[in-house]
Amino acid sequence: MEDPYYRDNELKALKIMENDFEYATVFDAEREELERECVLLHFDGIDTIGDIFLNGQKLAHAENMHRTWEFPVKGILRERGNELKVILYSPTEYIRKADEKEGIPGSRDAMKGFPYLRKAHCMFGWDWGPRLPDAGIWRDVKLVAYDTARIESVYITQVHEQGQVTLKLDVDVERTGEEHLRRFGRDDARLSGLSCRVTLTDPEGGKKVYSHREVLEGIRVEEPKLWWPNGYGGQPLYQVEVEVIGEINLHGIVPGHLGVSEGPEIPGGQGGSEAQRMPEKQGSPERQSKPEEQDMPERQDGIEEQASSAGLVLDIWKRRIGLRTMKVHREKDEWGEQFCHEVNGVKIFARGPMGRGYVLADAYDVSQTQGRDLKRPVLKEGSKGMETALTTVLNYAVAPVVIDKELPVPAYYDPGNMELAINPDFPDHEAFAAIAAEVAQSRFHAKGATPGYNRAECELDAQSVSYILCRRFGIERPMPETERLPELYDGWDTEDRRYALDKIQDMSKKMGRSIDKNLEADKQRSRTPPRRPVR
Repeated sequence: MEDPYYRDNELKALKIMENDFEYATVFDAEREELERECVLLHFDGIDTIGDIFLNGQKLAHAENMHRTWEFPVKGILRERGNELKVILYSPTEYIRKADEKEGIPGSRDAMKGFPYLRKAHCMFGWDWGPRLPDAGIWRDVKLVAYDTARIESVYITQVHEQGQVTLKLDVDVERTGEEHLRRFGRDDARLSGLSCRVTLTDPEGGKKVYSHREVLEGIRVEEPKLWWPNGYGGQPLYQVEVEVIGEINLHGIVPGHLGVSEGPEIPGGQGGSEAQRMPEKQGSPERQSKPEEQDMPERQDGIEEQASSAGLVLDIWKRRIGLRTMKVHREKDEWGEQFCHEVNGVKIFARGPMGRGYVLADAYDVSQTQGRDLKRPVLKEGSKGMETALTTVLNYAVAPVVIDKELPVPAYYDPGNMELAINPDFPDHEAFAAIAAEVAQSRFHAKGATPGYNRAECELDAQSVSYILCRRFGIERPMPETERLPELYDGWDTEDRRYALDKIQDMSKKMGRSIDKNLEADKQRSRTPPRRPVR
């Protein structure tokens, strides 16, 4: 796939997604895993519409990228040569057919029908992003095998009081043979023979162990070290380790003597050779691969254990957390309504780059694709490419171009005479930035056809066109001044503002594509050998 951000390659990449795709791999399983009571095939993420097969048997159909998936495979799995296959179907065909049956309104920047699919909607296009809906096994795939019980989830809440923090833990457990999850402190009758224990490690490494009863009552942290946003203090973290423990029965048999294990990642999972994967989110729970015995006597005859009140660790969940409060303030004030985050009782000033919030990542990691050089052309001072670009931009002017070496600026559009004057004595990069803005002014005026045209009011829009083009071709220029933005757009409704912004984007795109086209034509001409006359 060629760089989807270059020219109109976005359209070529979009056509690829009209196809279906098949992921396939072969893997082995450990005998220990096959002997467990419950064996699951676990997907952290499937994007998005797919059928999952193991050893020729269909396990399920998926249509949601925003969740994990688990399928019981104990009766299907074998020790050697397991074939896993996932067939992924076209997301663009899916939404098109769904929309044809009954349309659902959504963003006008996105593809029709996108609300029908549980897939990141921005992939189908947004005001800031291209239409590049991909497909794949986007997170890890693994086997999970366990006996008796495992930890399904841990939810921690914090109660902050003067000088202490109380941690409340909701520990949900899945038992073999049980259809529903059970929670300690709520479903204890269905969790007989099981208990939990928590080890809390403070930022300095000090550990404290809390019993099952203490966990249910709430873990009290005295003189807590609070977490603060960057610039307001440190970010100390506490490690919470939750263990589920199985008791030993009176006959000396250990229920769930193998605990929970996760086999090696299945080939083709995250980072595998079959497909590229997105990285696991930081801070995800860790599970240990082997059980831990606690003060257990040696095995008798290699099978049974002597009775002990200590029990056996069946599963472990770990996560690092910060202790802090967070609130959002939306009280009325003299300017209207505030929107402010408060952390640990302190209001935090937060501002993104250029006041616009999060800087968006790429839709694709294009460094992983095969094809042309991914770098955009950079216009250098005095180069043939710069000359071509300047000529291309001037051709977009809808006014006569005149040379004026007395002009104190590189270019100026005079709406009275409807002429575009340029001074060729300025450096190329200054000339490009100025000419792009003045050509935009000439197009906004449209030879006097635009009613109510005002050069001053169009200045920000013209400079925005110039800025976009300069950024596209590696030319340095300052950002347009935005102080008058509220004044210029005061009284405009949403549609009028949208139309103005679309006009800026469309104009800069058209000029940019024309420059790209002419630069490419120059390259082709330089590569073509001269024709020799035929004797």
